[in-house]
Amino acid sequence: MKPEKPSTYLKAFFSKQTIGQFEFWSGIVVGLLWSIILNLIFKQFRISYPLFPSITIDKQLIDYNTTDFFYDVYFASVAIALGFSWTTYLWTSKSLSKKWKINRLKRFTGANSLMVFGIVFTLYIRFYWTVQDFYFIESDLNLKNDTTLLFYLLPTYIYLNNWVYLKRIYRTTNYFYYATGFCLLLLALLVYL
Repeated sequence: MKPEKPSTYLKAFFSKQTIGQFEFWSGIVVGLLWSIILNLIFKQFRISYPLFPSITIDKQLIDYNTTDFFYDVYFASVAIALGFSWTTYLWTSKSLSKKWKINRLKRFTGANSLMVFGIVFTLYIRFYWTVQDFYFIESDLNLKNDTTLLFYLLPTYIYLNNWVYLKRIYRTTNYFYYATGFCLLLLALLVYL
């Protein structure tokens, strides 16, 4: 057996110094602002949804009139995941490394996080208008009772997808746990906001 060659591709530790002070703090602030703004937009959609004149049937796919803990947690988790996409983009926006592989990964990670944000946000805006069409279809579909687990897979995927790409660039084990704990605290705050 041949001995293994030592790895020449050592990842840097994830810290404010390796990312850059401005990129680190601006990423956190912008991610928090996007999370709060998107959460308020989603809540406003839930409040204003029954005001449209095209809705005449009392059957509802999502109960928009009352505050339901299930939907509050869901829309807050989507807002946090989409806000973290902007944080990931700003954390990887500085690509001045001497290694071309790191620069390529940073550009790819930033582009991927913005693409996921755009696709998911567009999907939710389209879903908002599509739900109106379900009022005129005779079906017993209820999103809360029928697809409970699937609701939470999308925000979890967005959040973990961003961390997978950050892990390909940096050593992020401890920061992943810190950020996950912070996001759970932010989730509790946004649910009651």
